[in-house]
Amino acid sequence: MLTKTGTTFAFQDFLIDATPEILWFWCDSDDDYQGQVYALGYWKNNIVWFSGYYGSCSGCGAWGEGGEPTNLDEVLADSAVFRSTTLATQFIRKANEYFFNRAVEKGAFKSLDEHIRQTNKS
Repeated sequence: MLTKTGTTFAFQDFLIDATPEILWFWCDSDDDYQGQVYALGYWKNNIVWFSGYYGSCSGCGAWGEGGEPTNLDEVLADSAVFRSTTLATQFIRKANEYFFNRAVEKGAFKSLDEHIRQTNKS
């Protein structure tokens, strides 16, 4: 699971603050002045794939200057939510293969699957 980095303008920190009810397993971005933020999470037995826009100035969607999501409803509005890992991975791979592969490389799906297995044992 992701934890806060404490770094100024870390996208995962914004997501963790906005949605303490979602367990986030991975977060990445286009790493440019503007683009997309992608994140993989788990919430109420569902897999959450967040894809939100960020800009580089307060008038164009900069996170930290009013462009970031601030609550669960706003995060879910920019997310696809799935009941199964199979459906989630099929969708994510098709929607953005590059970031799907980055999430796989970081072990995001493996960590998520392990969390789901542990949760279902309880």
